[in-house]
Amino acid sequence: MKKNYKTINRFFSLFFLTSLAILPFNLLVGQTTTIVGSNTVVTYSTSTGSPFSWNCPVGVTSVQVECWGAGGGSGGTSTNTARAGGGGAGGGYVMNTAISVISGTNYTLAIGAGGTAGGSGASGAIAGTGGNSTATFGSTILTATGGGGGGNATSTSVPANCGTAGAGSSSSNVGYSDSYNFAGGNGAPGVAGSRSGGGGGAAGSNGVGGAASTADATGGIAGTGGANGSAGISTGNAVAGIAPGGGASGGYGSSKTGAAGGAGQITITYLTPRTTAVSSLTNSVNAYVLNGKLVLSDGDVYNSIGKKIASVTQKTELSLKSGIYFVKSNKSIQKVIL
Repeated sequence: MKKNYKTINRFFSLFFLTSLAILPFNLLVGQTTTIVGSNTVVTYSTSTGSPFSWNCPVGVTSVQVECWGAGGGSGGTSTNTARAGGGGAGGGYVMNTAISVISGTNYTLAIGAGGTAGGSGASGAIAGTGGNSTATFGSTILTATGGGGGGNATSTSVPANCGTAGAGSSSSNVGYSDSYNFAGGNGAPGVAGSRSGGGGGAAGSNGVGGAASTADATGGIAGTGGANGSAGISTGNAVAGIAPGGGASGGYGSSKTGAAGGAGQITITYLTPRTTAVSSLTNSVNAYVLNGKLVLSDGDVYNSIGKKIASVTQKTELSLKSGIYFVKSNKSIQKVIL
């Protein structure tokens, strides 16, 4: 019986650790909430195809918002072993460092979907442009442009058998502050008989995304916070773009499909409330750090290896060693770094 108990206990521990790794990304539209020092960072990185709401927590009056457009899809090929599809472009980036918000108000967000893959064959579908990511905070609307799709490689391509490069753009970028307005990097054209075009890198907070190399298969290097473009290939189907905003690489060879671009992303950063009664806070700020202590209103606290170290039912300040902890409460999990 003791042996069975130990087996069950080990299984539960493994299940819990797996849940910790997975659940934060599936609470809502790929949401993760991380508390680092005095700031709370909420990131949405999965496109549902529909807008959704972020509810401003109690005590929050100003937020910083970053948006990445989605990466462009890549081109496929028709019937010829030497044909090479073009790479998709990286998504654009905008940031507004100070937007006034009202506690309890819902603000609308929409994550751009990665551009669709180009089809195979002479009449294959054209690769899609990455979707724009948009965050609406009252009269302030931020939009980051998606990257252009790469071209299919057919006998009528110009030049023949080579897919064209997807183009990065900042044409729809709006709502940014200062100069935080950057385009994604261009994809690379396919090179017949050699390789497909690499994807362009997403833009980021430090500048434009890098273009995919035209000299080799290297994908574009992303700006800070974005994803690099996928590298071109010399055989097989295309490589999908990585979120946020990475462009896909083209397919290579006879009748190969392209791939989808990486999804966009929206990140909201704000000063974690410290003066509001914790019991009235939303789940996204159920726990916070104050003077080096973990403060929470309810829930269970686990260390980085999944061991429960505290269970709280009312506002409590916990003195813990520096490290990573997880607070589980109301079907929500927060990651807290001390």
